[in-house]
Amino acid sequence: MKNIEILYYLKSPSKKMLKDMGIYEGDIDNIIKVIGSDFSSVAELQSLLVRNYSKLNEISIVSKYIILGLIS
Repeated sequence: MKNIEILYYLKSPSKKMLKDMGIYEGDIDNIIKVIGSDFSSVAELQSLLVRNYSKLNEISIVSKYIILGLIS
């Protein structure tokens, strides 16, 4: 059960939201470290990403592309 929870982020709605948006799983923890996990809507996530995009240096180009699509 623990592996399923980790895979699908059942206990972390913020991580699940990023995963559902198509963010690369390897980048999710790095993004959460920068923006925090205190968001519950796409609008809140978008606001946090806009404010912190320049700090997201340790993520893949695919995740950056997805984020740019969201915040543009």
